[in-house]
Amino acid sequence: MKKEAIKQYDAFLRDINLQQIIPTILKVHRPSQFVSAANYAYHVTTAGPLLTNREQTPSGLRVTADHALTIDFHHEKEPELNMKIEICVSASYLCKQENKNCEGDIDNFVKGNVALHTWPYLRVFVSDLLSHMNLPPVPLPLFLMLRKTKPEKATKEKATKAKVTKEKATKAKVTKEKAKATKTATKTKAKVKAKKTTRKKN
Repeated sequence: MKKEAIKQYDAFLRDINLQQIIPTILKVHRPSQFVSAANYAYHVTTAGPLLTNREQTPSGLRVTADHALTIDFHHEKEPELNMKIEICVSASYLCKQENKNCEGDIDNFVKGNVALHTWPYLRVFVSDLLSHMNLPPVPLPLFLMLRKTKPEKATKEKATKAKVTKEKATKAKVTKEKAKATKTATKTKAKVKAKKTTRKKN
């Protein structure tokens, strides 16, 4: 950021205030038959925070952002018993700043600041809900680290690493087979030599 942009963003941060955080989505996809929670493994995914609304009101600019979290519970033996929990909270802010050129400031705020407010609420909702459902706690981190690596890039890197690992395994296998063949050939030569030596003695 340039100095002027930083100064403008600082002013934006001083003027924007959190109004409320409320849950907007709470869905539990649970099978009719419920078995011991010990048979489940879980996977957590997050979406957001994402800007969902910006509206100019008599009181100022109102900004709303949503932050969603999904927990998939996978049954180890019976997939039909899988469960899913979906939670989304919405954070509303009011900015009294009159500067109309604050679109970039809003985007930066949603990307870098909103999670500081919404993540603790999501952690509490998850903890309470799992406790009431008699499910084991899901240890969510104290603070959500936003990943800059794109899923496509991460997948590509993972595939590359897997390819390298496979190539190394193949080379190791070939080396092992060569060593085995060399050992067998050496034994064969030794046997032949021993037979020749025996014949000469006789």
